Amino acid sequence: MSLTNPPRNSLPVAQKTTPANGDAAANKTSNAASSASTAEAASAAKAAQGARAASVAKTAKVMKIAKAARAAKVIKAAKVVKAARSARSASAAKAASAARSARSTKAAKATPSSHPAASPSTRRSGPVKLFEHTLGTYEDRYAAGKALRKKCPREDHARWKPGANRPDPVELVLSAEAGRLQELLPLRHGRMSRSAFTSTAARP
Repeated sequence: MSLTNPPRNSLPVAQKTTPANGDAAANKTSNAASSASTAEAASAAKAAQGARAASVAKTAKVMKIAKAARAAKVIKAAKVVKAARSARSASAAKAASAARSARSTKAAKATPSSHPAASPSTRRSGPVKLFEHTLGTYEDRYAAGKALRKKCPREDHARWKPGANRPDPVELVLSAEAGRLQELLPLRHGRMSRSAFTSTAARP
């Protein structure tokens, strides 16, 4: 029997497999730690997502409450405006009714005295005293009107002759234009020619 060292391949099986078993245990421990870290990160992300969702829901609730408050405020303001408008309308209607009533009362009181011969039903057969002068009966007044109509018939109203001291209208306009800006005179003439009632618009 030889006393030399045995070859390496002839080592016991337990000595060969011991390092491999140690690496497997280390890998297993590392995998467990990595899984725990991943689970912790996922849990933290889920918690953060839940917090964000709660914050968004809270913000939406606050905005909804604020919107409802604004809507209620607008409705209240509209009711106040409507009530004020109704009050003004009622006041205006009341004032108009009072004014109409006052006018009617005043007209009813003034009609008999100020218009004694306004219609055939209210004609007076006797003499009418107006401004301390007796005008006579209705027949006398009618005859007097006819006599005046013969003296001045309706046809005479169509014939009009200006007075001797009446100034010429054209000369009056030309005299009023003294000292005015010459470039604005056509505009003034155009305004005055529209109507007899627009001559005042051409004045400065």
